[in-house]
Amino acid sequence: EAAVEPIIKVLHDSDDNVRRSAAYALGELGDARAVEPLIKALQDIRTTVITTAIQALGQLGDARAIPALKQLIEERTRRPGHGLVVAEIAQRAIEAIEHAQGENHPPEKPFNQG
Repeated sequence: EAAVEPIIKVLHDSDDNVRRSAAYALGELGDARAVEPLIKALQDIRTTVITTAIQALGQLGDARAIPALKQLIEERTRRPGHGLVVAEIAQRAIEAIEHAQGENHPPEKPFNQG
């Protein structure tokens, strides 16, 4: 998967649409090298980039993302507006990761479904 490294670099692009597209592509590629860069993308200033990074982490199913997702849930549940939506998406990602790791029950909703 030679495409992974250049896409990871694009996560730092100045255009938030480019960053969002990069996060989406990394989730689709399914390469574990994307986990740490996607965790860093959870700190992006744009909610669309954050939610796409969360979804990508859920798709990757790597347990390394769980602590960062739990921290994001704690931070976002204290914020009005989009905070609760981000927290809900993060919770679904955790459920998807746990399911991929063979823990707990399958998520109530398939992860890539709204």
